[in-house]
Amino acid sequence: MANLEAQAFSTRLAEQLKASGHPISATYIARQMHVTPHAARLWLSGVNIPKEQNMQALAKWLKVDPRWLRYGGVLEDSFVADFMLLSEEDKATVRAVVGVFGR
Repeated sequence: MANLEAQAFSTRLAEQLKASGHPISATYIARQMHVTPHAARLWLSGVNIPKEQNMQALAKWLKVDPRWLRYGGVLEDSFVADFMLLSEEDKATVRAVVGVFGR
């Protein structure tokens, strides 16, 4: 039997796949994430939660905050959520600007 934490993750994953216009398919996720279909099936079925590296990659691919994808709840810091939606070039610009003020 799957644990409640993994089931909740599975629900968030499926909801975000649907919201992003992706099919809710282990084979599709496996191809996109370069993991085995078995691993993706375990995520979708609420048996396993991805390891941190895959969680980060999933969140980036789905354009969501990895903390939300992993733990759920409402993000208190919308800056992080907005930042995750930026292109890599725009993220680099934000990091450079923040770095200037952080000195």
